Amino acid sequence: MSENAKAQSVNRAKPYQLVLFPLNNGATNVYYVLVLSYIATFGSKVLALSMIFASVMVTGMRLFDAVTDPIIGALMDRTNGKFGKFRPFMVIGNLIMAVSILVLYCVTPLIPDTMIWARYAAFVGLYAVWVIGYTFQTSCTRSGQTVLTNDPKQRPLFTIFNTVGSLLGMGAMQFFAPILAKNYEGGYGSAGFFRMLAPVGIVISILLTLLAVIGIWEKDQPKYFGIGGEKTEKLKVSEYVQIIKENKPMQRLMVAGAGCKLALSIATNTTVLCMLYGCMMGNYDGLYLPMMVLGYVCSVPFFLLTVRTSQKEGQKASLMKYVSVAFICYIGVLVLLLLWGRSDAFTLSIMGENGLSINLYT
Repeated sequence: MSENAKAQSVNRAKPYQLVLFPLNNGATNVYYVLVLSYIATFGSKVLALSMIFASVMVTGMRLFDAVTDPIIGALMDRTNGKFGKFRPFMVIGNLIMAVSILVLYCVTPLIPDTMIWARYAAFVGLYAVWVIGYTFQTSCTRSGQTVLTNDPKQRPLFTIFNTVGSLLGMGAMQFFAPILAKNYEGGYGSAGFFRMLAPVGIVISILLTLLAVIGIWEKDQPKYFGIGGEKTEKLKVSEYVQIIKENKPMQRLMVAGAGCKLALSIATNTTVLCMLYGCMMGNYDGLYLPMMVLGYVCSVPFFLLTVRTSQKEGQKASLMKYVSVAFICYIGVLVLLLLWGRSDAFTLSIMGENGLSINLYT
């Protein structure tokens, strides 16, 4: 192929498309914080369910997410309607999440205490519905990237904006949650807190979804689907199942993806953070927001490094390298927690009575 022909075959995105479409990731990360960080606390404190059940169910349901991913991917592959391939899944997925979370956080507490079995059933059922909606929308971010641009020079830019969008969604919820919690007696364990937090998160997610829909609108049409705009042969559902059964690398990828999500959901769960900053360190309100901001600042170099590693060595090498770094860091955190409390020098501290108070442990 001549250089001129290659140039004509390159599908480039406009700047506003590169900025707006990754906000789809931010829209789903709003729910990532709204649900995965707080639902176990909601189940135990508001619905009076067993804390062990709530935590294990929420954590274990991440495996259900790994099952729904290829199924939703198969449905998306067969979709090519009036409104494109991705926009319907983005909008429907967001609506499914909004409705399921509104019902979960605002309606299920109205179930009488005498019908605790109904609370258990509603808790599990609504959470499973939310996972389906979550998979609907999250599946669009990576697959939509392929129709947005195939220019190798723009892919790193997409990754950067995708990271920014992700942090925007998570950061917005992590910022508002402690502010709202202060207005209710019982804080994060109050039914009123969840009745207020749910609409706030839903509005933010809907706005980010609308911006993402605008970003993909022009490219969400058949001529950008497949390779070079050519029509691809439709596969039967049984063929997708056969691919998953016999494709060992895909199976390993599913396990790796589920493992990473599981680890992240445990590490960022509100119960864990309450135990760390509240029970152990004794200052949840004073540590949560500063540590969240500090975490985002320290993560920026790693986001940039992953982009560079992916460009030079490929995504598999990037994944393995930085998951290994994360694993080492978790071991380091474990060591620090084992040292905690041995003296004043081994207590997490940011603000003291006389202002800034950072010690070596911090």
